[in-house]
Amino acid sequence: MKNRFAPLGAILSVLGLLAWLFSGSQNRRSPIEVEGPVASSVPAASNDVPVLRERTGGSAVPCVVPLGWRIARVDDSFGLSHADARAAFDKAATLWQDAAGVGLFSNESDGALPIRFVYDDPRERTPGGSQLAGMYREAVHLQAGDVSSVTREIRIYHFDGLDELVSVAAHELGHAVGLGHSTVPGSVMGVEFVQVDLSQATPKVQPGDVEALRSVCPELWDV
Repeated sequence: MKNRFAPLGAILSVLGLLAWLFSGSQNRRSPIEVEGPVASSVPAASNDVPVLRERTGGSAVPCVVPLGWRIARVDDSFGLSHADARAAFDKAATLWQDAAGVGLFSNESDGALPIRFVYDDPRERTPGGSQLAGMYREAVHLQAGDVSSVTREIRIYHFDGLDELVSVAAHELGHAVGLGHSTVPGSVMGVEFVQVDLSQATPKVQPGDVEALRSVCPELWDV
């Protein structure tokens, strides 16, 4: 006699397998690019291999301060010492902190924001072929729908002299703390930093830059 329940058992087995596969995919951590603010603070990045993407609109996880940075790599072709690279980023961080009146960055040997000087990478160019001065990149890691960590990076590709390096560094640090591009003339977050075009007066942190930061991170002044 045929077992009338055998087809039903097979269907239930398939449904059980699909449910197990779905629950496993939900629990796996995936690095993604997030367009809007997600959280104000997150733990250190995981050991997953991150997929870093450019963030010209500012970090998806802003206001994590003081944001620890470190010089992780300086290609020999720059002819730049690690000490000079640190000094330039220290000066850039000071520009922000003097203008904002709050501590935003710190130089730490194990800082979560590595700075990498990558010499003349032809892949990092604008659609018109111009070389980029620098780039802020990050990957936000989610677990079960919540932010578990964020991986950050600043890359420097080109600069003419230490003064220009300070300006480029200040621009990329602004992205790291959560700011996008500004249309205010002379702003350190101006769109002219998308490519190497610093022939005008050296940009600086403007009151508009600070106001933009206040709108993104009002809690930094609520103390």
